[in-house]
Amino acid sequence: MPRIPERVASHEFHFDLIMAGFVRVHSGKVRDTYWRPGADWLLVVATDRVSIFDLVMPFTMDRKGEFLVAYTVLCLTEILKNIDHHLLAYGNSIDKYLNSVKLRDNIGLQKRAIVVRKEQVILIECVVRGYLTGSGWKEYQLAGEVCGNKLPDGLFDGARLPEPIFTPTIKAAEGHDDPLNVRDVDPELARRSIEAYKQGAKYALTRGIIIADTKFEWSKKLLVDEVLTPDSSRFCLEEEWKACSALRQSPPSYDKQLIRNWGLQVETPWGKLDSLDPEQEGLDPVIKEAQYAFIGQLQIPAEILQLTGVRYETILSRLSGHSLPEFQQKYMGIR
Repeated sequence: MPRIPERVASHEFHFDLIMAGFVRVHSGKVRDTYWRPGADWLLVVATDRVSIFDLVMPFTMDRKGEFLVAYTVLCLTEILKNIDHHLLAYGNSIDKYLNSVKLRDNIGLQKRAIVVRKEQVILIECVVRGYLTGSGWKEYQLAGEVCGNKLPDGLFDGARLPEPIFTPTIKAAEGHDDPLNVRDVDPELARRSIEAYKQGAKYALTRGIIIADTKFEWSKKLLVDEVLTPDSSRFCLEEEWKACSALRQSPPSYDKQLIRNWGLQVETPWGKLDSLDPEQEGLDPVIKEAQYAFIGQLQIPAEILQLTGVRYETILSRLSGHSLPEFQQKYMGIR
């Protein structure tokens, strides 16, 4: 499990869930997963935690968990509704899975929690790229390819690819995920992931949104975890992409890129924040703890978090046609 700074490790519903007999079986970078012994389903709570460079930051972003749940609900019930997935309940429908009066009719929990099938997740991050940017751009500059996908010469940061490519990584228990060569991964995973990306990207484009890349996770048969969220995807506006593309430049991202940009400027005693990996093999335990202590004291300007929230809201409203409160009322039955 990732190391989570103490000040953001818990959330307001944790104690009541434990008192109702739930067991927290996993704390992810952003989501906490609970299981009630004997159940064949899980309750997943999306917190306001922020992660960049596979590190959990010691601050939160207001309503982030609500946004992530709304995106996933929209994508699994509307945009990708013909793809089998793990989602069982969301919004006010989670109440029938809750055995405590104190947990039922809890609007805050309804906004942040979903109930999902208990599945064995394949430990591969199924990244699909339709546009070249981020770590894909860095790899292309070095080798002219990304995860074994040979690409044309002369591309630029933000360029549209001739066809979407599958660029998987292996999920690490701790630290940074590692890239995989596409030839070392089950072709069926690639096929399913590319098809899901194409379907999502086609829908988004009708709303003036480009999905540059995204990450999917699968069990043997089902699409699982978060889907087409600003945490797992890079979004941009089509009109901004066109203007920047004419100049061979990358457009502004409508995801957590503003927070990444802040992180890229953070200097640590061990180098840049984005190169820090406290869980690297062989690292002196004293240095490891010192790095985590340094991360735990970081502070980010409030306006960066606020602007990031505006960008999360912008994409959701374009994709769904509703503000976050409107979406929660119409799609999730939350009054």
